[in-house]
Amino acid sequence: MSQTSQTPGDADNVYARRRAAASNTANDALAKASSTASRKTEEAKQGFARMTQIAGEGVKSGAYWYPIKGIFYLLAHPSLLRPLIPTIALSVFVSLIITMSIFAALYLPTAGVLSIFNGPVGFVSAVTVLLSFSGTVVNALARSLWLQGALEGVFDQVLMEHDLDSLVSRGREIKKTSTGKRLGAALTRPLARFSPQAVIRYVLSIPLNLIPLVGTVFFILYNGVRGGPGWHDRYFQLKKFDKDQKAAFIHARRGAYSSFGATALALNMVPLASLFLTFTSEVGAALWACDEEKRGGLVGRMDEGAGAVHRSDK
Repeated sequence: MSQTSQTPGDADNVYARRRAAASNTANDALAKASSTASRKTEEAKQGFARMTQIAGEGVKSGAYWYPIKGIFYLLAHPSLLRPLIPTIALSVFVSLIITMSIFAALYLPTAGVLSIFNGPVGFVSAVTVLLSFSGTVVNALARSLWLQGALEGVFDQVLMEHDLDSLVSRGREIKKTSTGKRLGAALTRPLARFSPQAVIRYVLSIPLNLIPLVGTVFFILYNGVRGGPGWHDRYFQLKKFDKDQKAAFIHARRGAYSSFGATALALNMVPLASLFLTFTSEVGAALWACDEEKRGGLVGRMDEGAGAVHRSDK
């Protein structure tokens, strides 16, 4: 039985082929990694440019003033504030307990991680992150248990005080009294009390704080962009917008909603006062809705294949 013997030349050829194959594989991997890195870099540049554009639109819109206006409006209208005092007192107590617990458990580890990337600024960034996180947890809990109905009532009350009874009556009874009018029973389903997506989005955006100096600003802007339109959920419900109308309305005002959401989020970071400031931001959202109605309630509605603006029903 014969055996084929391998010459030194054959061995060299096999080695050369294997080496060439390994080199090609490595080159392909490097090319793929380079392509992926270039694509990610380009996506990051586009995202930054888009964020900058939206921020510019938000500044021009002036919508960031509405949460501030809400503070002064609520304090200047005792009839609006008085029924909320028990709810606000409970909210402050719960906020105190949750905020203290979160800081006691998470401040040192969070500050340690952030200081690795941001140096001494990390200890300040940790305060911002945990205040925002506390506000998110408190808001989620409060809206789930006792806050959502009160917020919708405040929103409707502000609209009614601006003579938008026809709009309010789509979602709530309005009762005549000897001294004027007051809100009655709700005619619509309560809005979603808890949004797991919002909490998940918040948690996933926490690494933005690792960016030196500007990370916390990006963190607030990002969550403001995502959370801003939620402040008008009641308005959309009363207007009876369908999904397309709502999306078009938001897109036409994306900068305004971003600046409103960023301001409201920043106010929610104020220790202990976060839920009180949630009410004032709700009032600010209602004041904005009133101004939208005064401007005619124009809805930027994108029809398939073409853009057209239609006047929404009053």
